[in-house]
Parts: sequence; structure tokens; C-alpha cells
Amino acid sequence: MNKSAFYTVISLSTLLIAYLIFGQNDKTPISEQQIQQLSKTFGDKFAQMRDSQQNTSTTPQPPQQIQNTVNASEDGVSVQAILGIIYKKPTSTWFIKAKDNKNRIEAISVKFKQYFLTELKFDSDQQPDFSHLPEGSKIASTSSMRFATFIIDGVEISVINLPGKQDVFSNVKRWMGQVGLNDKSPISMEFLDDKKTILVKMPK
Repeated sequence: MNKSAFYTVISLSTLLIAYLIFGQNDKTPISEQQIQQLSKTFGDKFAQMRDSQQNTSTTPQPPQQIQNTVNASEDGVSVQAILGIIYKKPTSTWFIKAKDNKNRIEAISVKFKQYFLTELKFDSDQQPDFSHLPEGSKIASTSSMRFATFIIDGVEISVINLPGKQDVFSNVKRWMGQVGLNDKSPISMEFLDDKKTILVKMPK
């Protein structure tokens, strides 16, 4: 109910009550016909407000407006995505992650898999060898936790090494939170090398 209708109801109710109370002391008391007229006016106004409220609550959203809402939420520029690789080694776990908008992640997916999955080798100390990456792609890391940071076609790729055996699924869940996904959001996890290497893509 809007404010105008609310105040109209209050005014009519007050007027009706005033006539019923004070009309008894007037030399010309309110007639039964006047009471019926006030009651009818009050009833008609209430019916109009009820119909107006029903029409407002059931009015569907225009198709164009719905379409615009969908496009805004699924736009490849506004939707954040992650493409990552997890290497489970005997003494530590390596996390290599590219995070950017969905369009840019899809654009570098082939190079990412080539550089960090197909061509990446580990030495005898289980350290990754990044010497095959394009010259100048490695930049200074902004976090002490990072082993290395790279820029491939404008997308930042972080490399983190954590000691011991890590809970892969807990870390994947943490990644999901970074791009606004929840436990029910579809993601892709591809297990390779006897499940020691996991290729992760989110959203799926």
C-alpha cells in the first residue's frame, strides 16, 4: 500500500468514527443514509487499493530487462575465472594459477597448458624449471609466498610452493571463493599422472 492510499484510508476511517461519536450530541444527528454512504465510500476505496496491490505484485519483469540481467552476470569480461595446475610432489605441493576475467583466461588456455603442463620439467630436487618460458615473462613477485610470477599475454600467473602434502580440495575450494563460486558451482578437475597432477578450470 502506498502512502497516499494509506492516508486516504485513515482520513475516511477518522471521519466515519467522528460522525458516529459526535453525531449523537448534535442537534441534527447523522442519518442512517449518511452512514451507509460513508461505509460505501470506504469500501470502494479499500477495494481499489487491494486491486492495485495485486496488480503491482503480479506484474512480470519485461523480457528485455530480464535478458539484460542475464547478460550482465554471464559477460565474459565481468566474470572472473581461474585456470590452474597442482603438482603433488613427495616433499611439497606446487600451485600454478592464472586468474583474470573469463575471456582472457580462455584466450591463454593453450599457452598456459603448453608452458606449465606439457613442457614443464622438475629437476632432481623437485624444483620446476621455467627456462623454456618466453624471455621477459618473469616479473618480480609482489608476495613473499610466491616462488615466481609470470605475465603471459597480459595475464598474471602465480607459482606457490607449500611444504608437505596439502589438501588439494581445500585449496581448490579457496580458489572458488576467489572468483565468487560456491560449493555447488560447476568446475573442471582433470587428474593426470596417476592423480599427482591436477588441471583445474573454474567456472567449468
